[in-house]
Amino acid sequence: MTEPVPRTGDWRLVAPWWRWQAQGGDPRSTYPAFQKYDSSSFVTDFLANPQRCLRIDDTDDRVQKLVAKPAAMFGGRLRALSDSVLEPTSTLKLFLPNHKRFYLVVCELHCERAGFPNADRTEACQAGFVVRRRRYDVGSGALGEARTLIGRVERAATALDELNASIAVGDELDAELHAEVFAQASTAVATAPASSLLADPLTLLGAPYAEAQSELAAARGELALWARAAGATGILEGWVVGADKIGRWQQVKERPGRLVESTYPLHALAPNPAVVPYVGANRAIWFGVVPTSSSDHDAKSAPRFDDTSLYEIRCFVRRHNTCCPRNPVGQDCHGDLTWSAPSERYQLASHFDLTGTANQPITIQLPDIPKLKAQAGSLPIGKGAAVKMVSPAGSSMKMDPSTGGGVPSSGKLGGAQICSLSIPLITIVATFVLNIFLPIVVFIFQLWALLRLKFCIPPSVSLSAGEMAALDFSLHSADDMDAAGSAAGAAVEVALTATLGSATAAGNALEAYTPSALAPTVTASVRPKAAAKTSASISIVEYEEELTPV
Repeated sequence: MTEPVPRTGDWRLVAPWWRWQAQGGDPRSTYPAFQKYDSSSFVTDFLANPQRCLRIDDTDDRVQKLVAKPAAMFGGRLRALSDSVLEPTSTLKLFLPNHKRFYLVVCELHCERAGFPNADRTEACQAGFVVRRRRYDVGSGALGEARTLIGRVERAATALDELNASIAVGDELDAELHAEVFAQASTAVATAPASSLLADPLTLLGAPYAEAQSELAAARGELALWARAAGATGILEGWVVGADKIGRWQQVKERPGRLVESTYPLHALAPNPAVVPYVGANRAIWFGVVPTSSSDHDAKSAPRFDDTSLYEIRCFVRRHNTCCPRNPVGQDCHGDLTWSAPSERYQLASHFDLTGTANQPITIQLPDIPKLKAQAGSLPIGKGAAVKMVSPAGSSMKMDPSTGGGVPSSGKLGGAQICSLSIPLITIVATFVLNIFLPIVVFIFQLWALLRLKFCIPPSVSLSAGEMAALDFSLHSADDMDAAGSAAGAAVEVALTATLGSATAAGNALEAYTPSALAPTVTASVRPKAAAKTSASISIVEYEEELTPV
């Protein structure tokens, strides 16, 4: 019989300290935080600076719902390619690894004492997290009615979020609201200069903000009344692996005293001696890799994770039972479990999400047909056919030519056959088929909006590799190299003189550049105008980083 674990103070598992303000400011009510990265070395990046990660965008990183819009007509024809639009919701969207996005869940352990101090990490013998799924059974209620009420809640929450965002970034409010805010602020200053009203700008919004709050509360209240009347209930499920080694989603408790679900490990954030000051010093912080894909399936071949379910994460820490010896590998006792609050709920992005696939561009180089023809004519038959296709007996396809121009009109399955084809030939045929059937599919299924997913541009004007080699050979002599360098330098000096106003200033500026820094300037001056067009703007990845407290 084991003795109870000695208590040194109740534990609370919350968000890391640099996320407290973003989650409302009260550390005791925070929950594990997600951090997003765009590199496969995201764990190394996190250890170097745990606070630095990609910013979670309020549009791209939110699940978007399809909303119908009135068809815009002009002259009896549609003006828009689509009769619906996407609007972001409040649900977080996590992209997949093939979208070049990776996520960590981070939490911190504290003691429920005065000052909310960090717990001693050595008192914990196990740390991990579980991924759970929430679904709702609407019972006998109508699904359409539920969606109507939920839509009202989402619209009210969105309106309140937009109002909060306007205050946070200092956006200009409408004239009526601005006048009301100014009047209340003036009254507050006149009556009590140190009034708490001025410390919280939300209280200065008066009636508009109160109305937004009331609408959200009323919408939630109406939904709750309907849910109770219809018998709708929320079901929390965890992934449990049975004795048959097959997993399944099974109903679980919010904070079970015994682990029955499949878990993922949390790793302790150890202080980095190379970074001073370090945010993990003297703190009990854990982090884990959020799974956004899995090969696990249930008995009906349904995947463990899909893009339609609503997921959440709960972290846990097990307190070490001092009656049990320490085990450096795995769980070493059956001490008490401390659970965190559920994380922000999220959905997984679909495999073909356009925002996600745009994060990982792919270039397919098509064959150079003129060069391919010349090369094929100089090689022995079959030399370039590197792909061998073997047809078993009764599986080879043989076409019977018709009388109309030799186009096959029928076919049959023949005997065994071995054919060799070249990869460029297969690529050319595949591209040809794509170009033929793309407009047909778009026309038959009226997918005109998808034409925006294809655009072609001419390549930039530049010297080929062979031409550059010939130019390098022609300038190989020292005299020619000196002459070319002198001409380029003279051209740059003339340009600097025109800009700076004097030859002396131009000479001083020219000496400040190294040859490698000067080379792009010379190259740009001789580029054709057609190749010097301004390219499209490149979106710079935004990072967010909190300041280390003093």
